[in-house]
Amino acid sequence: MDKMKRGTKAACSAALVAVMLAGGCLLQACSQQSAPADLPKTESRTASREEASSAGAVPEKGEPEEPALKGINDLTGMPMDEAKENNRPLAVMINNIDIAQPLMGVSQSDVMYECLAEGGITRIMACFKDPSGVAEIGSVRSARLYYIRIAQGMDAVYMHSGGSEDAYALLGSGVIDEFDLDTDMMWRDEWRRENLGYEHSVLTSGELLENGIASRGVRRTYEGASPESQMFSETESQVQAGGRAHWLCASFSSYKDTAFTYDAGSQAYLVGQFGEAQMDGAYNTQVARQNVLALYIPTYSPDGGLLQQMDLIGSGDGYYMSRGKIIPIAWHKDSYDTPFYYTTEAGEALIMAPGSVYVCCVPLSGSITFE
Repeated sequence: MDKMKRGTKAACSAALVAVMLAGGCLLQACSQQSAPADLPKTESRTASREEASSAGAVPEKGEPEEPALKGINDLTGMPMDEAKENNRPLAVMINNIDIAQPLMGVSQSDVMYECLAEGGITRIMACFKDPSGVAEIGSVRSARLYYIRIAQGMDAVYMHSGGSEDAYALLGSGVIDEFDLDTDMMWRDEWRRENLGYEHSVLTSGELLENGIASRGVRRTYEGASPESQMFSETESQVQAGGRAHWLCASFSSYKDTAFTYDAGSQAYLVGQFGEAQMDGAYNTQVARQNVLALYIPTYSPDGGLLQQMDLIGSGDGYYMSRGKIIPIAWHKDSYDTPFYYTTEAGEALIMAPGSVYVCCVPLSGSITFE
C-alpha cells in the first residue's frame, strides 16, 4: 500500500457543522487512508522530573506558591502527587451515543480511547490515574472485548456496567481486575433516566470507585515499574518539526466523526462531535486535549452483526498531533499484556508533549483528515 498522505477535505458521507467554543469548524468524513506496516518494539521512558515539573503553571506575582508536585504521571508526563504516581489507572467505559450527551467527568481524565462499539456508534474509555476529586463520571456503559484488552495492557482496573457475551467470558477468565458497577459504586441519575433513558443514567464518582476498590482489596498500585509506553518532553518532541495542523477529523463511520480544533491560547485541541462541542456536563466545559493520536486499526464484525472486533496485536499507521503540528507515526502492540508503542516514520520512539491524550482507534474503512 502507498504511504499515508496528508488528508484533504474530500466528499463526505455526512457533513456536520461543529459549534466549537473557539469558533466554527466544518466536520467532514474523509477519504479512506490506510497503510499498516511492521515496526520494531520501542523502549519507554518518561520525561525527567525537572522538565515535567517546569511544565506546570507559574504563579502570577503576588499569588502564594503552591507546594511543588514531585511525582510524574506516566500517562501524561505531567506533575502529580508523588504519593499517587504509582497508581494503576482506572479505566471507565463511557457512553458516547448522541442521545446520551453530555459526557460527565471525562475532561478530568488523563487518556481517552474512542473506538467503534457496535454498528457505527462509538464508546470512550476514560482513564484516570487519580479520579478522587471527580464528583460525576459517566454515563457508564457496558464492556467490549477490545477495550478490556487495551486496559489490560495498561495494568488498569476496568470499570463498566454490563457487557457483551464475549466480554463477560473474557472477564470471567480473570485477565484483569474489573468491576461491573453495583449499588455501592454507582447511582442512577434521575434526570438522565427520565429524559435520556434508563440505559443512559448510570453515573459514578472518583470517591465511589476508590472506596469500592479499597473495600474489595483490589491492588491499587503497579507491581514494580509501570507498564508505561510513552515518552514525554516539551523540548524534544519530534512533532515540533512537523507540518502545521489546526484541525483533524477522525471519521469512524457514516454516523460518527470526531473533530479536534486547535486553540493556540491553551495549546490544546477542542473536541467536537455530533455537530456540537463535546461537552463535559459535570464541569460545564468543552473537552480539550493537548495530544491527539489517530490510529488506523483493523476493525470488523466477526459474524456480520452489530458487535465489533478489533485486531490489536500487530502494527499500523496513524498520526500524532500536538501544539498545532502533526507528524505521521506508526503503532505497535505485540501482546495483550503490553500497551501501545509509538514510533516516528524514521523508527524513533515517539516523544509526546506533556499533557492529556485522546486516542482515536479508526477502522480501516474510516478516514483521518487534517489541515
